[in-house]
Amino acid sequence: MNSTPWLPEPLAAALASLRAGRSIWLVGGAVRDALLGRPTSDYDLVVDRDAIGLARRVADSLGGDYYTLDAERDIGRVLLADAGPSPLTLDFSGLRAPDLAADLALRDFSVNAMAVDLADPGRLVDPAGGANDLRQGCLRACSPDAIAADPLRALRAVRLAAELSLTIQPETLRSVAQSRESLVSVAIERLRDELFLILSQPRPAGPLRVLDHLGLLTVLVPELAPLRGLEQPAPHVHDSLDHTLAAVDGLSQVLLVLGRRHDQGLVADFTLGLAAVELGRFRPALGDHLEGSLTPGRTVGQILVFSTLCHDLGKPASQSRDSDGRIH
Repeated sequence: MNSTPWLPEPLAAALASLRAGRSIWLVGGAVRDALLGRPTSDYDLVVDRDAIGLARRVADSLGGDYYTLDAERDIGRVLLADAGPSPLTLDFSGLRAPDLAADLALRDFSVNAMAVDLADPGRLVDPAGGANDLRQGCLRACSPDAIAADPLRALRAVRLAAELSLTIQPETLRSVAQSRESLVSVAIERLRDELFLILSQPRPAGPLRVLDHLGLLTVLVPELAPLRGLEQPAPHVHDSLDHTLAAVDGLSQVLLVLGRRHDQGLVADFTLGLAAVELGRFRPALGDHLEGSLTPGRTVGQILVFSTLCHDLGKPASQSRDSDGRIH
């Protein structure tokens, strides 16, 4: 465990010099991703006291930007734009419970409820068994009421299962399915952000279909509901909703083929292989375009996938049949 690079060296050094007797733990997704060998640029740090004060000092020390997220709950954010290949986001928060174990028990899933004491980085704090769940390929809620406590976690469960190739544990899956009524109470901005994280997956149609199977997709995007069962003219073979999800899947395959690091030798589909050959010379320019920002926090590529998800929304209101039954 000692060899695991929990934090970039400049950040680790700054925290060591500024801790001033505080206990500081790295928690959540950064610990999970380090165990999986996945790169990360988001770090959550729990501090036993004055988390905001420490965040301000870290920002000053490393030349970053500081923002107070929640003064009452002692949560602050540091953005380090020049810390490496990509900007780093550091969220500092005070303990939400009397001790670390109780704080971790309040989290969503066991794989996100692991921590490392920066004073003892060789020891993994894992009261919920998240490391074993990672080894077993299982996504499990930290407690029976974890999803009900924040229904957005239902969407997060489906996204994380797809992103990390995990299987949602049966009891957790039941809690996810039962969140349908309460999901509408979640702030629309949080639903939007989680939707775009799903659409940013390499193959977003998979988690979208899982959400549909669980009855959550049309809660997340109510406009899709009238597409279910909507008959379409030839050459369509699916109803409009299945066609929409197939279109999202088709687009994602094209985007993967045209990705910057794609190996054309891996293309098995003739049409996709032809696209790679014909459009391959435009790959750098297409990459720059798709990764560009269309609006703050949203890339052109994300908006393209979202547009594909929405491309048939006008059909229910405009559908008609002529005298011989043909659909228009």
